[in-house]
Amino acid sequence: NKQAMGDEGAAPAPPAPPPSGPMAPPPPPAGGSGGSGGAKALRPRVAPSLAGAAATLEQGIKGSSISSFKGGSSSESTFIARSETGYAGLSNQGATCYMNSLLQTLRMTPEFVSTLNGWRYDPEIDGSEEDSAPLQLQRLIARMCVGERAAPDTRDLTKSFGWTEGQVFQQQDVQELCRVLFEAIGKAYLARGEVNVSPIEPLYQGTLFDYLRCCECGYSRRHTVPFSDVQLVIRDMSSLEQALDGYVTPELLDKENKWSCSGCNKKVDALKGLKFKELPPLLTLQLRRFDFNYTTMSRIKLNNRVTFPFYINLNKYLKGDVGEGVGHKKSEDQPMQEDNDMWSCALCTFFNPPARRSCEMCATPRLEIETPAPAPEPAASQPSKESKSDAPAVDEKYDSANFWRNPLPQLDEKEIAEMSRQCEKVEPPPQVVTEADYIYQLFSVMVHSGSAMGGHYYAYIKSPETGRWYNFNDSNVSEISEEDVSKMAGDEKKTGANAYLLMYRRMAPTTTGPPTPLGRRTLEDWRQELPETIYKEIEEENQKFLDDKKKFQEKLDTLSLRLVYKDVPLSLDILKHKTVAEATARAHELAGLTDKLPLSCVRLREYSTHTGTIGRSLTGKEDMTLAQLGVFSQRAFYLESKDTEEEPWTAEDSGGLAVRVMKVDPETLEFGVPVVVKMSDFRATLKDFKNELATKIDIPSDKQRLAKVRNSDLSIEFLTGDDKLLARDLGVCDGMLLYLESNEKEWSFIQQRFERESNSISLEFNLLGETDLTQTVSIDRRTTIKELKVAIGKVLNLKPEEVRLKRRLLNKEYKDEDATLEDSSLFDGSAVMVEKGASLRVGQFTCKIYTYNRNNTATQSDAITTTTTTTTTSEAATTSEPAAADKQESSTEPATTEPKPSDKSKEVRERDPADSAFSVLLEDVVLEESNNAKHIRELVAPLLGVAPETLRVREKINTRLTTALRDTKTLKQSIPALRDGTEFAVHVMGPEDTTSLGPNDLLLEVQQYHPSCFGMSGQRELAIDREASVLALRTMLGSLQDVPVEFIAVSKPFRFQLVDASQLQTVNWEIGDDRVLSASPLYLKDGDFVAWRDLREQVRSVSQGDGPNAVLPGIPSGYRGPKETGVVIKTHYDRPAASASAAAATTTTAAASSEPTTAVDAVATTPTQQTE
Repeated sequence: NKQAMGDEGAAPAPPAPPPSGPMAPPPPPAGGSGGSGGAKALRPRVAPSLAGAAATLEQGIKGSSISSFKGGSSSESTFIARSETGYAGLSNQGATCYMNSLLQTLRMTPEFVSTLNGWRYDPEIDGSEEDSAPLQLQRLIARMCVGERAAPDTRDLTKSFGWTEGQVFQQQDVQELCRVLFEAIGKAYLARGEVNVSPIEPLYQGTLFDYLRCCECGYSRRHTVPFSDVQLVIRDMSSLEQALDGYVTPELLDKENKWSCSGCNKKVDALKGLKFKELPPLLTLQLRRFDFNYTTMSRIKLNNRVTFPFYINLNKYLKGDVGEGVGHKKSEDQPMQEDNDMWSCALCTFFNPPARRSCEMCATPRLEIETPAPAPEPAASQPSKESKSDAPAVDEKYDSANFWRNPLPQLDEKEIAEMSRQCEKVEPPPQVVTEADYIYQLFSVMVHSGSAMGGHYYAYIKSPETGRWYNFNDSNVSEISEEDVSKMAGDEKKTGANAYLLMYRRMAPTTTGPPTPLGRRTLEDWRQELPETIYKEIEEENQKFLDDKKKFQEKLDTLSLRLVYKDVPLSLDILKHKTVAEATARAHELAGLTDKLPLSCVRLREYSTHTGTIGRSLTGKEDMTLAQLGVFSQRAFYLESKDTEEEPWTAEDSGGLAVRVMKVDPETLEFGVPVVVKMSDFRATLKDFKNELATKIDIPSDKQRLAKVRNSDLSIEFLTGDDKLLARDLGVCDGMLLYLESNEKEWSFIQQRFERESNSISLEFNLLGETDLTQTVSIDRRTTIKELKVAIGKVLNLKPEEVRLKRRLLNKEYKDEDATLEDSSLFDGSAVMVEKGASLRVGQFTCKIYTYNRNNTATQSDAITTTTTTTTTSEAATTSEPAAADKQESSTEPATTEPKPSDKSKEVRERDPADSAFSVLLEDVVLEESNNAKHIRELVAPLLGVAPETLRVREKINTRLTTALRDTKTLKQSIPALRDGTEFAVHVMGPEDTTSLGPNDLLLEVQQYHPSCFGMSGQRELAIDREASVLALRTMLGSLQDVPVEFIAVSKPFRFQLVDASQLQTVNWEIGDDRVLSASPLYLKDGDFVAWRDLREQVRSVSQGDGPNAVLPGIPSGYRGPKETGVVIKTHYDRPAASASAAAATTTTAAASSEPTTAVDAVATTPTQQTE
């Protein structure tokens, strides 16, 4: 309300509600008000003297917006200072938080940064700079480390990945991105042909044994597998150590899963498991929090508490080995070492007695158990608490079956709570670390906050430079404590944030504890490590950034002030930290008085641009800055001058307020020229104000009705109570605008004017035959559709009955001419489409009628339709190529009740296979909502040459048949969402179809699924009560197909389950017989597709050709089910030319290498957890 109150005014009191009753406005004039919004209507006309200068200032002098200033390529948000931590964040492009958390972790990994900076860009090998991911990553990390920006942009990096604008809005898995990113960087090293292993691999890649061992003779088989991260199952786990133990715990293969041992020449019990062979310097551990619920068939996130230590000793996972020792063979089959100094723990080889001193598998030392002294035999009446009647004897064989059901110890709630409390305490770092120790220190925790459907990633990282923990959350960086990191263990009762990816660094040998922080590195420190080109780029970017920031700050600190000198408006731009004396000197110079008057003959005074009144002077405040005085941009001042220094200054008013008043014209509802009323006393009452106003306007004080209007919503408050104080009680402040009328009428012209302003809307419409909205009309939203047609008809030279109005998006016609625009959901800025033609009445609608031929169908419902002969998937793919259907041209002819047969040339055209069963019969048919199916049958039966009773009418939605219409219901009752453009389909019923439908019947499309050939056959309609059970449906199908009911299974497959030929086997065929068809889990309705199968039919084995690209009969070849795209980085080296040269270079390097490769140590894919 600054315009209405004046620059110096205080906020007025909340307005009272507008008066009601006799002040109701008369109907607005036809054609609308010609505009909307009260601000333009309330702007005063040009007034003489100082008020004229004020009006000119209002229209002319406006300073540039700070938000629009750009320094080079920098916007306002670019110049935000870095956080107190001094570390840079990263801008989020949409859903790239997962990438930002990984990039921040890599930036805080000196080993990775040094290795990456050792790579040098070669345009002949690496292509353009824009496509080189390693180069863009070098630049980005350099900007993060020594750049000046608070949050560098990542768009150059994602562009080098080959990502589109849409891909940056798809959240991916951070662990998958880590793998793909390292692979992309590795390609840049391998492309040079100088190495056959990426230097990144030794940092993050370790090896492990995937082994099988005979439980009888110790015969074993193993192969070496590289890994870049360890994926830990955390379901039912409470700590990271427990998850690691579960990872290396072997799986017992027994019963039907026995292993064929080459040493025993028979199938024996065996142990299958994983064992670490070599751990990398940087160990990545993924907590597998995302799982799948096979009960609900949905993805879930596990939020259970899994504590993780800051320091972890992994020595026990590396001591000992699998299959090495005496008699070691170089073949894959080799016996285990037999040594009396070795023993077997229960987790490894439970079948051997504990007579050895260390475990063969995990190298855990056996505890020396001292034989306790025999306890006195308790009395019969007092049994010992330490003994149990059901305890097994000492020499009793261990129950292996029960042990392997639960191989890890189970903790009760008290033990888990105690463990959690202990883990929350930050453990001290180890003081002594030897070269043989594998002690790792946690330095990064990548956190996921949200659910399995989506969420947000951020990272807790320990800086190697300061030794402190920081929270890197996109562009925000803040320091945190180690206790905050421990809280990310998770909480099963909450679905908040928890640790997802952990990164550990192997500690260097030390005898004095962990190493001291490295300290901050400057740009000079990076000079020796960074490539020269990148170093110069960062140096130039920093200098340009600082220059732009300085310019921006100056623009931010610059005030654009309004200045008036002798009715001449001027503009004064000055920094806010300048003093009043300096501002006066600038104004003296700007007014051109340097050679005319000395500086002591001018001074600045406050000024109101609304009332043209001069306020207090700034004398005595010459040493204060403009910021200290609270001066803001667009503040107005008056430059006062005198002829000589001896001449006294004009006396200043002691106070008061000046108010503008505009009188409303009762005939035109327009406002006149504003009159300024000055009250010298702030304690003036409303009566005093009216008396003063009566001297300037020809309305006596007792006949005046004053009102003030809030500009935000145009609400009106009438000023009442002549004894109330104008400022304190009524909220009238200096510069405020009031409205005046005579109170001789009971209704208010002011209220009518502003109600017209608030209800005036502007609608857009088109010219006839065009689709662009080039015309506008202003009209009151309380008028009717009929009046809108009159207004539009005047523009288009049409009679109102010839104007047909429709919605732009839904193509829905406005049929109720008595409805107001507001009730018709027409608001300011809405669009209507205009056609020439007779309007439809309420209850009428246009539709299109098709014929349906079941024998031509290629797809139906949410699933598939008839394939009467056995067809291979390749044949189906060949015969089901989709083609685009021609679009129907919109008609601008008047709607008639006579149906218009479709042009036969339109029936013979290319169609999508899903639409090949439908042919247009009638277009632009006008029907009544009160009609029924009988009316449509009688309408189309003569055109088809059949009897009406042989036809069935159904609603058509896209390529599906849905609701079957009954004669006992109107069209509106059958289809509640009936609208213009509704489509119907009629088809001639066959002898197998149900001719009559009950009011509670479901009409289903059923078809038999053949698992022996992945085909479908025998499509037919089936009518059944919607409250019937699944057993009733199976019984009906059994009687129709002559199959015993116990061998019939039914299901409702979805379309995405039919893309892969083998996916129909995963459909739920075991639905309970007591389930109701219209209820869970089927929820069947008219037109739904139901598949059934004979359980006696053998299932075809899935071949290589039955993969995701195979197409079932009846499914369009262009259709693909919903799929989730993983992280893909498209590098320059993936292109054919680059790949060929890189392969040649790699071959040359491999030939020159002297390291032999054995079958035992062959590289394989990363293994999954054995117990899954």
